[in-house]
Amino acid sequence: GVPREKIFEFGLKDNFWGPTGPTGPCGPCSEIHYERTEKPCSLGKKCGPNCDCGRFVEIWNLVFMEYNKNEKGEYEPLADKNIDTGIGFERLTAILQNKNSAYETDLFLPIMEEINKMVVVEREPLKRIIADHIRGACFLIADGVLPSNIEQGYILRRILRRIIGQGKILGLPKDFLIPLAQKVIELYGDIYPELQNKQTDILTAIQKEEEKFSQTLEKGLKEFKKIARKDISGKEAFNLFSTYGFPLELTKELAKEKGLKVDEKSFEEEFKKHQEMSRAGLEKKFGGHGLGETRVFEKEDEEKIKKLHTATHLLHQALRNVLGKEVRQTGSDINPERLRFDFSYPQKMTPEQIKKVEDAVNQKIKDDLVVKMEEMDKDKALKSGALSFFKEKYGEKVRVYSINDYSKEICAGPHVERTKELGRFKIKKEQSSSAGVRRIKAVLE
Repeated sequence: GVPREKIFEFGLKDNFWGPTGPTGPCGPCSEIHYERTEKPCSLGKKCGPNCDCGRFVEIWNLVFMEYNKNEKGEYEPLADKNIDTGIGFERLTAILQNKNSAYETDLFLPIMEEINKMVVVEREPLKRIIADHIRGACFLIADGVLPSNIEQGYILRRILRRIIGQGKILGLPKDFLIPLAQKVIELYGDIYPELQNKQTDILTAIQKEEEKFSQTLEKGLKEFKKIARKDISGKEAFNLFSTYGFPLELTKELAKEKGLKVDEKSFEEEFKKHQEMSRAGLEKKFGGHGLGETRVFEKEDEEKIKKLHTATHLLHQALRNVLGKEVRQTGSDINPERLRFDFSYPQKMTPEQIKKVEDAVNQKIKDDLVVKMEEMDKDKALKSGALSFFKEKYGEKVRVYSINDYSKEICAGPHVERTKELGRFKIKKEQSSSAGVRRIKAVLE
């Protein structure tokens, strides 16, 4: 067992977890610390697990999730209790290798050394952010995520832009991300072969994002210098974000360098206002896949749009089959003459790939597949495997359109009843839409 003197009891402040918001699951927690006896503390015997001296390192945490905090602030017993546990693998590695932090272990040291080759400035926190973020970015891309302005792609874009911003502050040279990404692949590739298999995709995506952001970064820095004579307002921070692509984190770090603050609350208000305006505009223009305004068309036009809508679903699945499951819809627009489909993909499609996609769609049209619609709860739809890349658009009840077992998507509709109604599918143009996003324009003949 554990000796009594090794057990420390604390109150709600230190030994109770949650809830994450005003209400929700929570419970008492137990933390396991490793004591680094070689690290003396000025408090002597008064030093303990909650001391900031670094002598005690938390390596494990267990949360006994047994209560629910309600809106009245009362703690009710949960019907289903569980234990949520997590161990700090990198901290454990640092202890076993007798290092002060994970960044000194063989998990990070080669990346840190690569950074130090490029810059002599002693700014350890910034270097650690770069090392951590470039590793995360490489793994995200290997998993099929590409920089974009939605969902996981937006997280990746923010990560990469934060690295680029930190590099600018440190004075790192242009194109510094590529050698760091190569070091990550070299370091982890044997254990995670997907890094080696997707090396070209990783380096291409990172290089394109670095080139894209670097073009606006200089302009944004000039704008920042103009406003950085006082604390940065939320409106100013949002302007840097919307005009120059500055993540809030970068603005905060630049402001901190000058001893200034950023009004984060006001920034969030501006951001929400922008989201609401954008959503309202999109719903007015597109509805569902560009169908929100079908009522203004003649009956003949409505039928054309319905056919193109079904063709869009066939196209989406064909792209995923030919280019890989990482392909994700990022936008769509349909009118009586053509469909336009935006999707995540890092490079120009080859003529062979375009032909394969086109042939696949036409084969499914020829197969005369049945198009079926079901209404169900959104959670059930997602669990059934239905694709949905714009979850915030839908309510709790959704429509799921299936084209036999070939395609299944959450969609507002409408669609044709059988694919033979579509005619011949033809891709007219494949081009870049934005960084990491391609655009196809196609027609039914």
